[in-house]
Amino acid sequence: MTDPTMSSTQRLDDLLDRWEDAQAAGRTLTAEALCADCPELLDSLRRRLAALQAVDDRLRTQSWAVASQPIGDAAEASLGDDVVPELDTRFDQIRFLAHGGLGSVFVARDTKLHREIALKCVRRKIAHDEPSIDRFLVEAEVTGRLDHPGIVPVYGLGRLPDGRPFYAMRYIQGESLDDAASRYHAETGKLDEGARRMALRKLLTHFVAACQTIAYAHRRGIVHRDMKPAHILLGRYGETLVVDWGLAVPVGREERFKDQLEQTLMPQAGSQTGSSTDGAGTPQYMSPEQAAGGVSLGPATDIYSLGVTLYKVLTGRVPFAAESFHDLRQKILRGDVPPPGRQARHVPQALEAICLKAMRRDPRDRYATALHLADDIERFFADEPISIVRETLSRRLARWARRNRSTAQGIVAGLVMIALTAALASVLLLQTSRRAQEARDMSLGTSATFAARMLGQEAEARWSALAFAAADPELHALLVRAADADDDDGRAKLYADVEAWLQRRKAASDVRLPSGSWALLDARGVHLGRAAADGVRFPGRSFAHRSYFHGLPYELGEDELAKAVPLQSPAMSPAYESTVFTLPTVSFSVPVRAGEEILGVLTMSVTAAEFSALEVERRGGRRVLLIDDRPDSQRRTGLVLFDSSSSVQEKSKQAPAPRLYLAAEFQERLANPSAQSGERVLEHRTPLIADGTSAHVSQRWTAAWEPVVARRRSGSPESIGWTVVVEQND
Repeated sequence: MTDPTMSSTQRLDDLLDRWEDAQAAGRTLTAEALCADCPELLDSLRRRLAALQAVDDRLRTQSWAVASQPIGDAAEASLGDDVVPELDTRFDQIRFLAHGGLGSVFVARDTKLHREIALKCVRRKIAHDEPSIDRFLVEAEVTGRLDHPGIVPVYGLGRLPDGRPFYAMRYIQGESLDDAASRYHAETGKLDEGARRMALRKLLTHFVAACQTIAYAHRRGIVHRDMKPAHILLGRYGETLVVDWGLAVPVGREERFKDQLEQTLMPQAGSQTGSSTDGAGTPQYMSPEQAAGGVSLGPATDIYSLGVTLYKVLTGRVPFAAESFHDLRQKILRGDVPPPGRQARHVPQALEAICLKAMRRDPRDRYATALHLADDIERFFADEPISIVRETLSRRLARWARRNRSTAQGIVAGLVMIALTAALASVLLLQTSRRAQEARDMSLGTSATFAARMLGQEAEARWSALAFAAADPELHALLVRAADADDDDGRAKLYADVEAWLQRRKAASDVRLPSGSWALLDARGVHLGRAAADGVRFPGRSFAHRSYFHGLPYELGEDELAKAVPLQSPAMSPAYESTVFTLPTVSFSVPVRAGEEILGVLTMSVTAAEFSALEVERRGGRRVLLIDDRPDSQRRTGLVLFDSSSSVQEKSKQAPAPRLYLAAEFQERLANPSAQSGERVLEHRTPLIADGTSAHVSQRWTAAWEPVVARRRSGSPESIGWTVVVEQND
């Protein structure tokens, strides 16, 4: 029974869900039975069910693969009834090329103009199906009347001796974007960074051209309804053409297109095919409104399909896969699109955002036009900010630095000198003028910002080093051996080989990224090896409860070990007390993947003293603190990971050191998300708490702080839970 408090649209959606659930269970529910309690919805429900059934009928007749099938030497064996047609003497040397669900394509020689052309005719097996004939004629007319370089020109329309219609068009030699994208992903592992970016740029240049072609069609009031990479042809000389307009429908021009010079295109052929639901398109590329059997589809449908096409180009796969049409439709309707970055490495964050914007579930949330989609991709390649991501100051600075590399290097060096000079000047002039106070605050802020950005870059470098090591085939082989090792000798040999591999990796990394230890755990959290100066070993012990294994922000108790599954993405553990180091220790971790399977977890432990950014600020004469905003192993926040004024900075363990925490009132200021960079200055008297007791001091301190932001591999920039505090006493 439907809820009478729901709106008509919500009640209708609820009835459709009940009908689909019954269909999936093998039962049949009629519209009358469903509307027993709400007869006023009966006519609307009948229309929606008819549209949905049309989608199902279309899906069941489609192949899950690309519709066209190229033919090689054994072409005639797969032709069936589609034998080479007989035409007048103008066309000769006719040979079969490919066929789809609606038509067959042949290559012929035009004896009058002495050129090769393509001939497309209705397949013999549907020659008497009027709706198919109508769709074919609409395709011919739409293709012929859309005058654009991205649409194959049509030379003429005619009929075969048996009455089937055909049309002649330009013959394009090349491959589809689908084939080109598949080849790119098959070869990308063999390409260096520059070659890979160049290959991706070529693919996306063709994609942008296809977007521009679709934008032109929309301005003429035509929706393609079957956009996919198989319908984008790439010529040998840079041509990009959108083909197969058999499901295109005229929808009229939207208001924003009315000021354009193009006229609305309303095909005269196939006048009975104007419904926007009679051809469903290709299942994996359908928009939610197509999959739901929507009765009014507009340009937003093509924009969604272009988004799926972009997803295929970026990842080599479609976003949704299912074993049945029902399951596939449900995934599309839910709209939970897995980010492209999870499906493939090296997907830039900006391109991921563009793709997900085009594939929004609500048509109103997608790009307004296909040109807006194309413009954002061109902005990305021009190293300009894209329209849908609010660019941070750090991103703008990074872009400027890339364009002015030598100048930026000079500025960075200059900033260090300015910070040191400004610090000295602020101390000398503090008591004499307000200008000196402002200079001091600015200098503190500059120092905090500079240190936070350098820390973020060092954190990114550590994740990158781990991710690079995690891709080593030798490491994958060791983890496979770990799963198969079933005797003491085999495990002992495995542990030795793992430690040797870790020692090599650590030695290579320590040159620029010093670390305390490297360690490897298998997918169950079992310790397989460790490389560290102290020589401590833990082979065979389970560390599944550790945060650096499962990625949760706390360690697990015995009653929680069911949650202990390997982390899915790069992570940094909360601070913990090391058996080796005096300072609190954190571990950077990345999963070791083989396709979709996680084989284990690779970790690198460090203390804050290993970060060169803090050493730079420490030499500037100010007090520098690194604060962990996340709960530590004792579930307390504000732990001091580094204090430049402390004498306890040695890397080796000497004696237990008391844990220091930031005072609660200072923590509240640091946690204020509305504080802008210019407001991150505070005067205080109680900076730290040791062992639960406030460390009261007589001097007044002025402090500036900046959160540390980093990108975890290909993800978006985000706070990693650290804050840099730079302060000086008054």
